[in-house]
This record gives sequence, structure tokens and C-alpha cells, in this order.
Amino acid sequence: MSTTDFIARIAPIAVDEHRRTGVPASLTLAQAIVESKSGTSELAVSANALFGIKGIGPAGSYEKVSDEYVNGVRTEKRSAFRKYTDWDESIRDHSEFLLKPRYHNVIGADWRTACAEIARAGYATDPNYTAKLTKVIEQYRLYEYDAEVTRKVALKVAIDAGHGPDTPGKRTPDGSMREYHFNSAVAKRVRDLLADYEGVSVLFVHEDGRDVPLGERTDRANKWCADVYVSIHADAAGPGDWYEANGITTFVYTTADEATRKLAANIQASLIAHTGQRNRGVKQADFYVLRKSEMTAILCECGFMTNREEAALLKSDVYRDKVARAIVGGLEKTYGLRKIPKEEPPVIEEWKRKAHDEARALGLITSDWSARLNESATVWFVLTVVLNAIKYIGGKR
Repeated sequence: MSTTDFIARIAPIAVDEHRRTGVPASLTLAQAIVESKSGTSELAVSANALFGIKGIGPAGSYEKVSDEYVNGVRTEKRSAFRKYTDWDESIRDHSEFLLKPRYHNVIGADWRTACAEIARAGYATDPNYTAKLTKVIEQYRLYEYDAEVTRKVALKVAIDAGHGPDTPGKRTPDGSMREYHFNSAVAKRVRDLLADYEGVSVLFVHEDGRDVPLGERTDRANKWCADVYVSIHADAAGPGDWYEANGITTFVYTTADEATRKLAANIQASLIAHTGQRNRGVKQADFYVLRKSEMTAILCECGFMTNREEAALLKSDVYRDKVARAIVGGLEKTYGLRKIPKEEPPVIEEWKRKAHDEARALGLITSDWSARLNESATVWFVLTVVLNAIKYIGGKR
């Protein structure tokens, strides 16, 4: 299991525990990644333990040799660790463990503070524990899961990259592209684009390492209480050969409500506008993910793998980006999404720049201070006074 798949598996329970106990989801996820090697460690496999908490757990205990640090020196020690019936139980127990008084500075803290405070409270003996947690949180943007709890969420979007990397038959006739390669690439672009909008949270219900069953996908979205389910696909006209069929279709369930039809119409129109491909319209279908999703759900067929020209497009980064932007555009129009305001760079007053250039010309400063033009005005005020004094003295001579 890859780290991204591992995150997708345990993130919902980590977020739930954040809401319940105040233990930041980012901290829980980072600790699980570091301590269980993304679910592949001996403890994770044999004891369903994602954290190295010693003692007796709900399913007993599991003994193993582990690293311990004494005065910064690594040693090995055999200890009994808590054992669980599943990973969710391990995460819930981890939250309860951190509710001890010694960890009170972790509860409700921002992720940087939580990483520092948990180490300061003696959770781990590894002197590099805080640095390891921080690196993982930044690398996988785990702080975004905290945002689901700490900010008002306007829209929760479940993204489904249809099928899986090894699904039989889901590929171009010449075998040059599997459908999942297109679907997953677009899904990632959609997620990254939606990160620029206020109050939007995204959940992947697929995994790169396996073909997640359809029931598991919709269950994840339903449990997460998603507002929208977007399933991304590439179409096919038949098995094992090239066909003339082409174009883009957006599907809704056979009894779709008005809200679902509106979203489908907006995304379909956006897809056609962005790509210029043939418009096959919005259609009804009894697809499993549309039938079982307890939210507004659509399925986009973004071009035919079995059409030579469209297969070439589906393989291109430019086309994938167009499709992703189209889907996001349809969501933006339907739900009135607003982009997060970007901080404008501070305006550099002209008098600072003038003082800088004059001081360099006179040799008062011997290096380029341009990088400091946005700093406090104090240093520039003093420099201006000095320059004016030099001019005054020069005029008296």
C-alpha cells in the first residue's frame, strides 16, 4: 500500500476523531505514517497497531523489539504493545491516549504546535520525532484535513477516478493507455484546482494501488457525508478495436433530482467549452455509483479511448488539464464557489527605492538591499535622514 492510499484509507476516521477529541487529524495521520511505515510495519500488520503505544489494548498485546533512544543514543528493547481488532480502533485509542493531561497542549492546537508539544510531553524518545512529523505533514499536505474541521466547509466533493490500474479491458485498443491513467490524472488536477477555493474539501474514493470495489467507493463518500460525487471516466464503443464513436457525455441516475441535473448540465457545458469536442449531452443511466451515492452524483465520460483521435487527446497533459478545469468550472458555477483571496505583495514605497539607489551610488551601502525593501520603514527612514544630511552638508560647502 502506498502512502497516499494509506492516507485515503484512514483519513476519514482521523477527521472524525479530530471533531470528537480535538486531536489534529494532521498529527494523527503523520504519526500513523511515521510509526507504522504507512501501514506496513510489523505492528500494523500483526497487531493492527498504527502507533507504538505500549500496554494491553482491546485485542491484547503484541511483543516485539523496537528502537528506543536514551540520551539521544539508539538502543533496542523488547516491549509489549497494544493490539487492536482493526486500524480504526487503533486510531480511536490513540485519540483517547492523547487526552491525558500531559498532552493538553496538543488538543486543539495548530499542526506545528501539536508536533512540537507531543514530543515535548515525552510521547516519543526519538530526538528527531518532531522533524519527521513536520516533514510528512508538509509533504502530503495533511494540514488540509485539519481544515475540514477548523473552517466552515461549504462543499464536500468526493472524487472517483473510475476503475483501477489493473482493471481488465479498460484501455486503448493498442494498449498504449489504461483508462485509470487518464481518470486518476484528471482527479488529481481537480483536487489541486479545488484547493484554491474557499471552504471546499475533497475526498478520493479510489486508490492507486488497487481497483477499489464500487460499493466501497460509495460507502466512503456516504460515510464522509459528501455533497457531491464526481466519477471521472474515458468512454469506449466496443471491445478491442477502433471505432468512429466520439464525444463527451455526462450521466445522471434515472431518477435524478433537479439539483443533480443542474450540476450535470453545467459540467457538460463546461467540458464542451473547454475541449471543443462533440457534445453527446446529459443522459440517464443506472450506474452503480450513481444509484448508491446518497448525494448529488454525476459520471463524466470525457472522450472515447476507442477513437484514435480522442485516444491521443486522452493521453495528453493539455487535454487532461482542460477536462479538470472544466469540471471545476462546472462546480464553481453550480455552487457559487469563491476562490481564496491571494495576499497581494506589499507595495514598495517609491521613497524607499530612491533612498536605496542613492545610498548605493554614494557608497553608503555596498550590496544590493532590494530584498529588504519590504521591511520596516525604520531603516529606510534613517537612511533617508543620512542622505538628506549629506546633501545639506554638501550644499553648505
